[in-house]
Amino acid sequence: IGAATPNAPLSIKVAASDNQKVWEIQENAGDSHFFLTSDAAGSGSTGNSVSFESYWTGDILCLRGDGNVGIGTTSPTSTFTVAGNIRTSGALIVEGTNATAIRMTQTDTDGAYISITETDGSTRMGYMGFPSNDDLHLKNETAGGHVYLSTNNTTRLTVTNAGNVGIGDATPA
Repeated sequence: IGAATPNAPLSIKVAASDNQKVWEIQENAGDSHFFLTSDAAGSGSTGNSVSFESYWTGDILCLRGDGNVGIGTTSPTSTFTVAGNIRTSGALIVEGTNATAIRMTQTDTDGAYISITETDGSTRMGYMGFPSNDDLHLKNETAGGHVYLSTNNTTRLTVTNAGNVGIGDATPA
């Protein structure tokens, strides 16, 4: 389509400019539902991309020429960039040889932390992190819960919900 000498069974040639709609699905009323755009105006691999977008939400998926992939953004800054929350029903597995396997970055005054919630996400049970300052918090927010630090499958430090501290004692009085 638009190509004098196509290189594939379906070849679509678009002008070298920003956000050219290549493919579109419309309803009868004329509102675009989904569309594929091509941005071939940039120089080098970082300036070229293909994006799958929605009439209602905008950016859904962006594949950039440098190999970066974005979900919810057309400007992925790393191999995989997600603008929004990520939910998984399985394990989140992070593998690598770098010293930093998981990094949380504070971008506002709410702090950076790992939160543990009920299954439906409505009640926070505890967290670990830096909620708003330079102090590290390890917090159990359940009514009867304690905090334990263990090594080699043995409790080394216990803080009870009453504030009692046991070193080498899992049930301090």
